[in-house]
Amino acid sequence: MVFSSSISSLGAGKVQNRCKPESFNNSAEEPKMMSPEHDFYTKLGIECVKNRITVDLFFAFSQN
Repeated sequence: MVFSSSISSLGAGKVQNRCKPESFNNSAEEPKMMSPEHDFYTKLGIECVKNRITVDLFFAFSQN
């Protein structure tokens, strides 16, 4: 089991915090915020399915 209390900011699957107040209610920014930053987790998911591995992700949003 692996538990994390923050977004992955190091390594192959690192992501950046894209939650910016100026992007809210902005239809031009919405596609960028709702699409993956890169395909690392898509490829990881495909590999997990091939090897019959289950992964559950839970996200908790904070002010940061």
